[in-house]
Amino acid sequence: MENETTKAFFNKFIPHLKLPSRYELSGSLLIALYITVMMDVTVMDGWAKSLGAAHLLGVCAVLAGRVSVFLDVINTAGHSATSELMLIEMLGVIEKHDLAGKVCAVVTDTPTPMRKLWRLLEERHPRMLCVGCHAHIINLYFTKILLLHAFKEHINQAKEVVQYFTHLSLPHELLRQQRAALAASHNLAATAAAARADGTTVVGAVPAPKVELKQMSQTRFASLYDMLQSVQDNKQDFWAKNEWLVGTLAPAAKLVEALQADSANLAHVHFGLMAVEGALDRTTSPGPQLP
Repeated sequence: MENETTKAFFNKFIPHLKLPSRYELSGSLLIALYITVMMDVTVMDGWAKSLGAAHLLGVCAVLAGRVSVFLDVINTAGHSATSELMLIEMLGVIEKHDLAGKVCAVVTDTPTPMRKLWRLLEERHPRMLCVGCHAHIINLYFTKILLLHAFKEHINQAKEVVQYFTHLSLPHELLRQQRAALAASHNLAATAAAARADGTTVVGAVPAPKVELKQMSQTRFASLYDMLQSVQDNKQDFWAKNEWLVGTLAPAAKLVEALQADSANLAHVHFGLMAVEGALDRTTSPGPQLP
């Protein structure tokens, strides 16, 4: 909208029109449009009585602010459920119910023919987004990906650490102390607020639990990196240091649970744990040195 040619075009045809800035387009106007169309989608899914039987494909529309509307059912008996067949059927539903330009997305399950259908459908309707159902993707993760050897090995290695955490009393005591400190801080803050409302003064400053917890988490993650660097430099077997490892990890692991009441720092902890997880991978397999 800030392009000079675009401005000249609109000024020629609609002189009184005030064009929005790029900040408005990427901010308030985009948000308003998203709210309007975010749930206007069609959903296609199939079911069968038994394995190998013909599928019945149900097509529904999910509209913003309204209940789902059943549009059509497609019987694939006698046909292979190819992407080309699905495309013909889906285009037929779009035309029959006049959905072009009114529906912003199509959601299906995630087999190969459906993934190819997304591309073919988007070529014919460029403004329509085609995606896979998150429930099917989660099911794929648990039924396929977790069966891979690398994941199974990682899970088996973690069992001993998990058992150690379960029976370790120190993290539970730390968590109890942190929760007690948080409760005391919240009570003091409530007392101070009530005192201000009455016009009185409370002696003493209200603790800042969020700042303190953030500093604690930074310290824990720093100690983790120091430990991992030592393992990397000395070429030691990572899991052979089990007792030392869990002794360092236990406070950090329980700190995450304590931070559940402190949403402002959850993102910090999340990305910190991702960094630690990446470092763990690099200590157990050839790769670049730790940062």
